[in-house]
Amino acid sequence: DNLRRNSPAPVNRPRPRNVAGTPAVDWPPRARLDGSGSPTIRMKIKNDVDISEVGKKLLEKLNAKNVLLTLGEGGIAVFEKGKEEKRMPTKARKVADVSGAGDTVISTLTMAIATGANILEASYLANYAGGLVCEEMGIVPIELDRLFDTVLEDNE
Repeated sequence: DNLRRNSPAPVNRPRPRNVAGTPAVDWPPRARLDGSGSPTIRMKIKNDVDISEVGKKLLEKLNAKNVLLTLGEGGIAVFEKGKEEKRMPTKARKVADVSGAGDTVISTLTMAIATGANILEASYLANYAGGLVCEEMGIVPIELDRLFDTVLEDNE
């Protein structure tokens, strides 16, 4: 409980039934491009324009500083209050299994923000972590050295 009060980043993800009443949420439940929509705004997401609209509406409705939408093979969309939307393409090179990818993104994002990264830096790292998880069968942990080596390799 003390960790939650003093943490610079949220350490739990609100459930759809109580998100709208949660002040200062940094990221809401995932919205998917498959048309399942967001439970918070009740809108089907069919294309890139819808993704942008959903992200902006979530920022406003939740009074959030940041919203990150995971888009499956479409990568990540990051929305910051008062700034332009940023898109990051997926970093998965060979998809074997998507189990655990969303949880990996959330946990990596939380870890990065808690250690001082801004939302774009954290999203960039989380996107790589999610991509690495997709390259393995089953739910697997991502080793820190492998994550950093992959980011460095891709940016040489």
